[in-house]
Order: sequence, then C-alpha cells, then structure tokens
Amino acid sequence: MKGQTKVSPPKASAAKAASESGETVSVNSRIYNLVKERICSNRFSAGSKLNHQVLAEMFNVSRTPIREALERLYQEGFIIHHPNRGFFVAQIDEDEARQLFELREGLELHAFRMSVERGRKFDLRRMKAINKDYRLAVQGSHSQQRMSLDRDFHVALAAHCQNSFLLKALEGIFERIMLKLRVESYPTLPSKAYDEHVEILQAIADGQFTTVSSLLSVHIRTGFDRLLGQIK
Repeated sequence: MKGQTKVSPPKASAAKAASESGETVSVNSRIYNLVKERICSNRFSAGSKLNHQVLAEMFNVSRTPIREALERLYQEGFIIHHPNRGFFVAQIDEDEARQLFELREGLELHAFRMSVERGRKFDLRRMKAINKDYRLAVQGSHSQQRMSLDRDFHVALAAHCQNSFLLKALEGIFERIMLKLRVESYPTLPSKAYDEHVEILQAIADGQFTTVSSLLSVHIRTGFDRLLGQIK
C-alpha cells in the first residue's frame, strides 16, 4: 500500500558473514600461535624449511591459514623467505645478537632505574621463587625450561617499573633470542647465571641500587658472550 513503511528482512546473511569472519580470524590466530610456539620451542629448528602443504596436513587445516601465519611471522622477522625456495626458520647471527642484547640491556637498566625512582617495592619473594626453579632446571639440564625461567626472572624484575610497553618490547627481545637458539647445543654454563641472579637479589635487598645496575649490566653482557660462543 502507498505510504506503508517497508520493513527490511532480517540481516541473516550479514550475521552469518560476521560469524564466519570471526571463525576465520580465530583459526588464523590459532595456527599462527601453533607455528610460533614450535619455532620458540625449537621443534621447528633454525634453518629448517616450513612447507605449506606439510603444515596444513600437520594442523589439519587448509593452506590459507598456513599462508597467513607464515606471512605474519615473516613480517615479524621470525622466518625468512627465499624466492623460489620458500620459507625458513630464521637463524641468528653475531650482528643481530649484539643488537638484541644491547637493546635488552638498555631496557632492563632503564626499567630498574624507573622502579627505584618511583619507589617501587621489589617483590623479592617472587623473583627468588623463579630463580629457585631456574636452579633446578639447570641441574636437570632442561635447556628450554631454563631459558624460559631466565626470561621470567628478568621480566619479573623489569615489571616493577609498571610500563606495559617496555615489558612487551623486552619480552619480544627474549622471544627473538630464544626462538633462534639451537637449544640442544646451548652452553651448559647457566649455573653461573644463577649465582649472578642471587647477587642481584641480595643487592636489591640491601638497597645497593647502584651495585644492582652494575651487576645487571655485567650479567647481560656475559649472557651475550655465551651466546656468541655458540653461534660462531
């Protein structure tokens, strides 16, 4: 009838499209996280090729989310691409290692200074607990676990500055270092790193914050020397 308001039909197709879009994003994120986790845990070792079809069959998905995941990891620098050859897990070299450790040192020292200047109360109990687990991992020669716990110790210390952007950047640096290490051949010297953690914690407890900064700097540079000895 003339003048009658036209009623639009329910937008079922739009809702369905939105649902499918959400499912696609979820699948893409899941596959991205799975591939990244395997790289970080060295199940996909440095230098190994990442084949689209093999990965699609491994995770029981189409090649599309695999392609999306690899492209994202490539953009983030976790994998490299050789024309006509495909994608490969990135390997660390001396120059990149030095840059990562220099940035790590700068961030950790800045985070500690901010924590002191802002009067943050350091959670020594939590850091001691992490370091205790680290010592057990060292004794058991659990390479991946001890590297993760070492990261957790340093992130826990830096977290007192309460700067989420700094922490995200620091976690990214640790991730880049860890995912490129040949875990099974990483030098079995971290008992010294455990002792250095103890020294840092004691200096914090004693309020010797200048000493803490010096110990932290030496500790990080020693870690770089250990890594350098492995990648050369």
